[in-house]
Amino acid sequence: MKSTFLILIVFSCFFSGASALNDPPLIDLASNNALEGVRTFKTEDLRFSFRRVILDEQLAALPPVKGFFSAEVEKKYHLLNESYTQEVPMGPGSLSTRTVVRKPVIYSSLNKMYKHFRTEARKGRMSTSDAQLAWNHILEVSLTLLYSSSESFEAELRDRKELSEKIDLFLTVQLTD
Repeated sequence: MKSTFLILIVFSCFFSGASALNDPPLIDLASNNALEGVRTFKTEDLRFSFRRVILDEQLAALPPVKGFFSAEVEKKYHLLNESYTQEVPMGPGSLSTRTVVRKPVIYSSLNKMYKHFRTEARKGRMSTSDAQLAWNHILEVSLTLLYSSSESFEAELRDRKELSEKIDLFLTVQLTD
C-alpha cells in the first residue's frame, strides 16, 4: 500500500509538468554573495558604509552614567547595552528570565573592545582621549548596525580572530548622514 502511494506521488510529480529548470533559484546570487566565506580582504581593502542613526532623543532621556570615559560616551555604552539585550521570561508564570542578545557577534566583540580600551588607557599604553575617540566611533557604528542590514559586516567580523583586527574593522566603517 505504501509503495503504491509512493509510486503514485512520484509519477504525479513527474507528469505534472513541474520542472526544476523552470523554477527560480532558491538563492538570488545577485543579492547574496555566495563566495563571501571564501573572500580574504585586508582591512584597508574593506569599505563598509552605513547611514548614521540619530539617537539624540534616547541619549537625552538617559540619566547621567558614571564610568571611565566621558558621560556622553558612557551614555552611549549604556544605550548600547539596553538596545542589544532584552530580558525575556523563561515561560508563562515563571519568575526567571533569560537574556536575549540581538546580533551576538557584534555584541560580544564590543564588550571585549570596551575592556581593551579601558585597560589600555589605564595602563598608559594609549592616551585616554585617543581611547575615547576610537571607542566613541565604535559605539556610533554599533548603534547604527543595530538598525541596519549588517550580514556582510557580521560575516567579516566573525572571520577576524584577533581583537586588534576587529577594532580595525570597526574603525574603517564610514557613517553617512
